[in-house]
Amino acid sequence: MHGFYMDKEKKTIRFDIVVSFDADDRKTVFKDIHDEVQKAYPEYQLQMAMDTDFSEE
Repeated sequence: MHGFYMDKEKKTIRFDIVVSFDADDRKTVFKDIHDEVQKAYPEYQLQMAMDTDFSEE
């Protein structure tokens, strides 16, 4: 994760998530992370973006 921003007044959370290319299903991993964060902060609007780690071989 990087680029984490939380605005308590506007009730928004924004960040980028890096999912390994080794993951069986990158979209499912991304969705699972989204769902867990949303469950932990249900009053916040969540804005996530999948980022790519090009340093992996």
